[in-house]
Amino acid sequence: MHCKILFGQLISENLLPVEFMDQIRTFRTFSTAWKINIACDAPPQYPVLNRASIGYPSYVHIGPDIEYLERAYDDAKYGWYSSNPFITVAAPSVLDDTMAPKGKHVVHLYGGHAPYTLKNSTWVQERENFVKSITGTIDTMAPGFSGGIIGMQVLTPPDMEQMLNVPHGHILHGELSLDQLFFQRPAAHYADYRTPIRGLYQCGASCHPGGGVTGIPGHNAAREILRDLGKKAKVVVS
Repeated sequence: MHCKILFGQLISENLLPVEFMDQIRTFRTFSTAWKINIACDAPPQYPVLNRASIGYPSYVHIGPDIEYLERAYDDAKYGWYSSNPFITVAAPSVLDDTMAPKGKHVVHLYGGHAPYTLKNSTWVQERENFVKSITGTIDTMAPGFSGGIIGMQVLTPPDMEQMLNVPHGHILHGELSLDQLFFQRPAAHYADYRTPIRGLYQCGASCHPGGGVTGIPGHNAAREILRDLGKKAKVVVS
């Protein structure tokens, strides 16, 4: 669970130290991540890649160079979505044909950058144009892909916030900047998975080492619980 949801919403601020709550309130969750789930006739076909030698790449990043990535973030930094976004294209149905009807495919698009709040507009107004910027970018690398789209689910940061109950829709539960890592995540003196309330532990992505599908925060929290109970953690390798 996100630290901002646990502390201040589920648990009253009156039960928590003032200094602790000050750090939780200022924990930054500015997000520019988005996701689009697509049902389509065929996955993207990239002419630049030699399929005869590498096969079909089921996982591709579209971000040619540092300058491209910098420009993509600049748009979001000033309150807009990227006109030429960084995109990760995943086509899992290429590897698992049970994910889609025969002859069809599922493609997941992840990327940046799209801020939680748009300057002088709203996501309701810009959703269609936002999608066009993404599919247009893919079409430059994989011509004709957008023409085979059957349907899609578009998830902007506000959509992910509402769906997952994560502030600003931040997929990593908070910025992975130096001052929000290690012993300061989510708050100084409480990065050991313990909390100001005895017997209550944290194990979400707003804890060290952050988000990603690792299970590390949960593993570490369980280790500390066992330690507090006077027991030793057993490592099981299977």
